[in-house]
Amino acid sequence: MDDTHTNTNSFFYPESNNICLIHKEQADKEDGDKDSIAGSDTDDKDVGESELERNYLFIEPQEKKETKPRPFKAKIPKFEIGLIIPKLGWLPEATVKQTLLHTTQLVPRMSMTVPMRRHFRSRTPALNRSRLAEEFATDTWFASVPGIGGIECTQLFVGVKSHFAATYGMTNEAQGSIALEDFIREYGAPYHLRSDNSKMQTGHLFTSICRRYNISQSWVEPHHQQQNPAERRIQDIKRVVNQILDRTGAPEELWFLCTEYVVYLLNRTSLSALKGKTAIEVMTGETPDISNLLQFEFFEPVYYYDPSVPFPASKECLGHFVGIAENVGDSMTFRVLTDVTQEIIARSTIRSATIGDTVNKRLPTQKSEEGDDLDQEPSRSDEQWQDFVQSTNDTLLGGQAPIIDPETLIGSSYVGQHQGVPMKKTVTEYNEEKNEFTVERVEGGEELLSYNQMLDVYNREDDTEEKLWTFNEITNHRTHRGKEQVEVQWTNGDESWEPVGVIKASDPLTLARYAQENNLTNSRGWKWAKKLHVMKDRIIRMIHKRRIAYGRAFVIKGKTKKQKQGPKYKFGVQVPRGVKQAMSFDEANGNTQWHEAIKKEVSQLMEQETFMVLAPGDHAPADYQRIPLHHAFDVKYDGRYKNRIVAGGNHTDLIETDMYSGVVSIDTVRLVTLIGVLNGLSCVATDISVAYLHGRTQEKVYTVAGPEFGPDIEGRTMIIEKALYGLRTSAARWHEVLSDTLRQMGWSPSYADPNVWIKDLGTHYEYICTWVDDLLIFSKAPMEIIKMLEKRYTLKGTGVPEYYLGGNIEEIDWVGAPNGKTLAWSAKTYITNVTERIEKLYGKELKNYQSPMESSYRPELDATGLLTENEHTQYQMLVGCGNWVITLGRYDVHYAVSTMARYSAAPREGHVAAMMRIFGYLKYYKKHCIIVDPTKPFVDETKIIKQDWQELYPGLVEELPPNMLEPKGMSVKLTTYMDADHASDQVTRKSVTGILMFANNTAVKWFCKRQNTVETSTYGSELVAGRIATELAMEMRYKLRMLGVPIDGAVTMYGDNMSVIQSTSVPSSVLKKKHNAIAWHRLREGVASGVIDLLHVRSEYNLSDALTKGLGPIIYERLVKPSFTKTNSGDSTSKGSDEQ
Repeated sequence: MDDTHTNTNSFFYPESNNICLIHKEQADKEDGDKDSIAGSDTDDKDVGESELERNYLFIEPQEKKETKPRPFKAKIPKFEIGLIIPKLGWLPEATVKQTLLHTTQLVPRMSMTVPMRRHFRSRTPALNRSRLAEEFATDTWFASVPGIGGIECTQLFVGVKSHFAATYGMTNEAQGSIALEDFIREYGAPYHLRSDNSKMQTGHLFTSICRRYNISQSWVEPHHQQQNPAERRIQDIKRVVNQILDRTGAPEELWFLCTEYVVYLLNRTSLSALKGKTAIEVMTGETPDISNLLQFEFFEPVYYYDPSVPFPASKECLGHFVGIAENVGDSMTFRVLTDVTQEIIARSTIRSATIGDTVNKRLPTQKSEEGDDLDQEPSRSDEQWQDFVQSTNDTLLGGQAPIIDPETLIGSSYVGQHQGVPMKKTVTEYNEEKNEFTVERVEGGEELLSYNQMLDVYNREDDTEEKLWTFNEITNHRTHRGKEQVEVQWTNGDESWEPVGVIKASDPLTLARYAQENNLTNSRGWKWAKKLHVMKDRIIRMIHKRRIAYGRAFVIKGKTKKQKQGPKYKFGVQVPRGVKQAMSFDEANGNTQWHEAIKKEVSQLMEQETFMVLAPGDHAPADYQRIPLHHAFDVKYDGRYKNRIVAGGNHTDLIETDMYSGVVSIDTVRLVTLIGVLNGLSCVATDISVAYLHGRTQEKVYTVAGPEFGPDIEGRTMIIEKALYGLRTSAARWHEVLSDTLRQMGWSPSYADPNVWIKDLGTHYEYICTWVDDLLIFSKAPMEIIKMLEKRYTLKGTGVPEYYLGGNIEEIDWVGAPNGKTLAWSAKTYITNVTERIEKLYGKELKNYQSPMESSYRPELDATGLLTENEHTQYQMLVGCGNWVITLGRYDVHYAVSTMARYSAAPREGHVAAMMRIFGYLKYYKKHCIIVDPTKPFVDETKIIKQDWQELYPGLVEELPPNMLEPKGMSVKLTTYMDADHASDQVTRKSVTGILMFANNTAVKWFCKRQNTVETSTYGSELVAGRIATELAMEMRYKLRMLGVPIDGAVTMYGDNMSVIQSTSVPSSVLKKKHNAIAWHRLREGVASGVIDLLHVRSEYNLSDALTKGLGPIIYERLVKPSFTKTNSGDSTSKGSDEQ
């Protein structure tokens, strides 16, 4: 048998120990037994059998001998085409067979030992290949979803003769010239290049590259596929990419990785246009080997080997196969998307994670949408992720862009230390190769600063000890050595000549005013001042209103103009400020929605006898005060337009009595809902109509009827008798009426939350939660309570709650609930309405994102433009809507919204884009809901080590409230996760605390806030988080006791910082940092008193991690989805433990 191979003869390599493809005739000749090869008589052939199936088989070759190879004695297994099709992108069967005929498969299946070990030499040294050139066509195509690394589009190069393709990702179309350079560097320069007549492809940079490499060019009419082979090939690639994404369930944000995989695949698969040959074979003349393509399906779960993992943890790690790592290692090196860190890495030691008998049971088992294990069916991610797009910039794009342009710092000055003496320093030069700055000291010396050191200077706060230099006035100007300078008088009395750029950076308004007064705005180097001077009024208003401008306070002389209120938006609808504006909105919109809202409100007030209308000409008593009426307009969460006639209570004198009606906290509502499900209580909601008007006001006020009351009453005096909205005491009057009613019915307010009313029925407690006039009743017979309330009030919306305070409530089947059913809270309706109105307001569709915030985005460093007054109001509306979404249970956006809310005073364009991303994420994942799961979590009690604390804290026990209720009903187990992201704010270096608390398996409270102090270590920030978590745990235990709920043991508190857990759980540990002592002792007292038990959980399974930082989609799915899933198996599983 010939040791070489061609495209028509058998492909047999005696030196290979792997399965090869051999021609049947050759096998027949050597074996002498046709039946053993074909499996049946060769004359009895199927009509539809292809040439490949008739003539070729996979066989196991023998080792090469010095003599002629012996005949094969082993049984030759027939080729299974069905196993190969998924690994070749589900291409047609005929194409796959032709591909196998025109390629080699030296390693059809890798041999990988279990456990895996590294290999130290290439296993396929014969697979190197050369690159050839020919005439090529190129075109750009775009995607609607950003890919990894911020890739928005790709430049494709296609061989006109060979159909060979190469693709390069770009963040924008302007990078097409870079893609051309990369293509030439990697494959060679084609002698001719066809392209569309686009601006980029006909631009100077693109054409200059072609001239440099002597490439002739021609252009075709855009969007005419018959003229451009690249456009035709793009359609083929898109079709296969969509097919793979559909079949594998891979996220859309992997579209470019999948595109690279498809291009690699199509270059090595058979093409009918090439008479069955492959593109790479026609281009290079070499038969390609597709062994690496036969190993895995795209996005197939895999294990990869990580030698850095310390013993005894498993060195196998979970990931997903996302392509071939070309030009890295040998040909059997693959791209892997890591499951934990969400990085794209290249690994050759890799095996499938879907083979049941080799599943690593120490690693978490991934589940499919149907709940099947990973080894049964590859899983499809529900939250398809986006945010690791930016987190992989360094891996794919060769590094992250600088935070600021170094050139903008040249000429700027600051105050720095030199030998302990503060002095003025000026940046004079930037060395791009060394990435360092030359800084000149005021006394004449120079020093070098790295880029990061300069960033520290740039981001320094104004309240540091090294104050920025300020000046009193500008006294003169000149042109010195071709550069503009001004003479300034400093606050210490000195005068000096400074570059205009330096003064412009610190106080542009004063400099612009000086230029205007001295007629310099048309001179070279001063033209920027003309525009700034024209905008000075707007800038001054912004400074006074927000007290910030580029991080430094300006001193503005002169009076401040009174600010005119900007437009108000609610759920994306502009809300009128008064009746006149409401009528104009109706006219502009072509409807009468606001007019109908006013008419309905007036009708209700008159029906409730809110006013005593005096006869025409009569006047109110002398001791009565006249107040105006205002119209408050609003848009409700369900889209209803609402008008409320409000009394001008601000015109009356302040009073010392209680003026407010309490509202139940949302945390308490979630907790009471769990208690109700746990004890088999039914839930009914109701709303008391015109609630305030059931109370009578004690204030002596009157008003004069306006035109909205009709011509018969307009202009007449009206005494206000009922507790009209807007009066100082109206809310308190209504609260008194409702409280009297509930007390008469036998209910008592809870000490934990006075707006939760409790009734003891002997075997259990029942509850009513009140939010002003909205009631949520938990009882075994709730309709009996409704009937009693209807005797006093007009009720509306009574029944099993579907909405409460803007949130959806849904009843679902649940194993473990007493009656087999439970409730699920979501913000689906609210999010739907909000996102629709946001899209209408901004005039664009929200994009689909799989995580609420890019992990690499730093809003504190955002240097985009400040918003206008109207845009500022819209931004505040976005923040307000986001905060209410969090209140309704979507804690998965808590960190993102809370972070962006810090910039409500002076938002920038980049901040708006970040908020739009949050709502894009919410729009496409609006169905997420919090399941009221009454089952208890598993806690490994063997890991809780009880210590003797009597010597340190003698007699310390948990203090029980003296008026606590007798515990009745089913008990509740509290679990808390805590975390801190140390020094996450790159400007203030403050850390972020994240806390997530569960009652049984129901999320009931979440906390995300930037810490008040700057901690110097991760240990310190985690201690602060632990202190807050302990206080929240004690608060929740108190609330449960005052609601009469039995508590199951201590609060199990999970954290991922072992140092904090050990130092606060072991009595003998000591604290070396005094400023951490308060938090340290608070945790130790919690442990010593039996309030909390501290356990360690690995960081990737700490559920509170989602509340401290922006994370990628896969981590989001693992941390957030367990609380939002609508299915359960009936097992109470642990949410976190040391083994995880």
